[in-house]
Amino acid sequence: MCAKKIHYENEITCRVCKTKFPTFRLLPSQSRNFERFDEFLDVPFYKESPDGTFSNFLYQRIYVCPECGFASEDDRHFKDVSDYVTPLKMDSSTLDLLREATETRKETLSRSDNMIAFPRSTGDALLSYDLAILSSSTIYESERRRMSGETFRMANYALRSARVARDAGMEDEAQHLMKRGFDYFGDARDADLKGSIRYRALYQLLAVGIATGNDRSSLEVLSSMRQMTQTDPSNDLVKYRRATQTSTIRV
Repeated sequence: MCAKKIHYENEITCRVCKTKFPTFRLLPSQSRNFERFDEFLDVPFYKESPDGTFSNFLYQRIYVCPECGFASEDDRHFKDVSDYVTPLKMDSSTLDLLREATETRKETLSRSDNMIAFPRSTGDALLSYDLAILSSSTIYESERRRMSGETFRMANYALRSARVARDAGMEDEAQHLMKRGFDYFGDARDADLKGSIRYRALYQLLAVGIATGNDRSSLEVLSSMRQMTQTDPSNDLVKYRRATQTSTIRV
């Protein structure tokens, strides 16, 4: 009996070097069957397929150009993804910086087996998140105010790579990546984030702090969040208000 196909293939174009390459995504119709959410850390994960079909799409979530190593989870950073996706505006100076940083990304890319394979190896999945962090870091350094959301991306890339490592039984690496994520969420907290993304970043900083034993920092974040819930009536805070009320940490 043949395993049921749960993914689709697409071809996109790198904005940095214009290389076209294939990508593999979970079919939208299959998302509810396989995609789950870690409600504590606020990151996705995927359940195993009962028939053995590859289903851990954390391995494939990052688009990686096989030529220059530019990488992102956001398809709006690439061209020709679909007729329904409008690419994010990116200044020519940012593209220039991304091109200047190509050799750094290619050094990381050179350690991969085959970044456009399906499915990727665990090592390549982890490297894909490293490349995404490198790419987001360059974008943020070029346009700190307009692209402040890239700090949030970097933090979540670290958490997702931690999940990949944990699923592969690499617990020490998972803990290292969680701590890396904690540092990135600290950067996101200090960046000019607006609206719900700011509250989500603060919540995740709190959650990762608890998970990695950063009790003092977690207490500071929790105190800050409780103050915010008293001064900001936004619906964006509903989820995070509940988290601060039910946390076992005491201020």
